[in-house]
Amino acid sequence: MTDDGGFGGLLTRMMAHRALTAGELAVRVGAPADEVRAVLAGVRPGEGLLRRLAPALGFHAVDLFILAGSAVPEDLAPLDAAAARWVAGLVTEAVRLPEARRRGLLLLVRSLPQEERRAAFAPKPPVPRAGGPGSRIVRMLQYRNLNWSGMAHALAYTTPTYLSAATCGVIGRGQAELTPRLVTDCAIGRFPARSTPRPGSRGPGRIGAAVGSAAAEALRRG
Repeated sequence: MTDDGGFGGLLTRMMAHRALTAGELAVRVGAPADEVRAVLAGVRPGEGLLRRLAPALGFHAVDLFILAGSAVPEDLAPLDAAAARWVAGLVTEAVRLPEARRRGLLLLVRSLPQEERRAAFAPKPPVPRAGGPGSRIVRMLQYRNLNWSGMAHALAYTTPTYLSAATCGVIGRGQAELTPRLVTDCAIGRFPARSTPRPGSRGPGRIGAAVGSAAAEALRRG
């Protein structure tokens, strides 16, 4: 299956930024060079290749699926959408805490039990999967279990950008221009989603990521 070549062009730019050839990237991901070249030419990458491309390019897998316009696998999605009500608040509190107490909060959130997934994760409100840059950025934040209000709060407390919840929705629908500043701030606020944290990492984004992976009932009891 082929797409409009958009992801192939994006992958080309990623490789150029990292000074990688198709052959070198193929070695990193353990794929035939022809398979990588096919993606560069516009062939839509499969799930397995996207998963392997992510660490090779320094991306979180969920973000690469979104950039490719592909469906995000269930194991990369937040465990419980109902936990979204706690994400922005905890990130906000984490920003205010001194380093030592922030570490304690992170350890507490990570210690919460991981319960069984009860339903498939469906970002709400939905934004177009194959939309423009704005929809992709908003989808990345949604897969951190942030709704529009949560996005506005998280960005306001972790970056210099202040947006209303409604503006986040406008961006997601591709109805607002993305400025370089907004893209940069969204990259800062786009904390890792369901990823293995780096040892010793304890920033507000890591706490938000941990909450996004937790279940609402565990957070309520915690």
